[in-house]
Amino acid sequence: MFTPRFEYSEELIDVSLEEKMVLTREFLAKISRSDAIYVINEGGYTGRSVCIEIGYASALKKTVLLSEEPSEGAVMALASAIVPVDQLASALNKGSFTAL
Repeated sequence: MFTPRFEYSEELIDVSLEEKMVLTREFLAKISRSDAIYVINEGGYTGRSVCIEIGYASALKKTVLLSEEPSEGAVMALASAIVPVDQLASALNKGSFTAL
């Protein structure tokens, strides 16, 4: 899933409350249909919305992969594994991840 909060240039995009509600529902529906989620959490940062999505995925027993160790301990507790971006393709091809 791509979050519209930031463009490629990393500039903040203004999203209305109505748009945010629709996007949140869409993202949660996509998570429900997924086997796993992969979170690119540069510098360990996960925002509020991503924390909600991680919690939702975890509650549904989905695999939660993070690109880096999270700065928030609660996020670490819900993560299945940390798989750096440059190792993701290889890990997916092998079909296994080193569990936390």
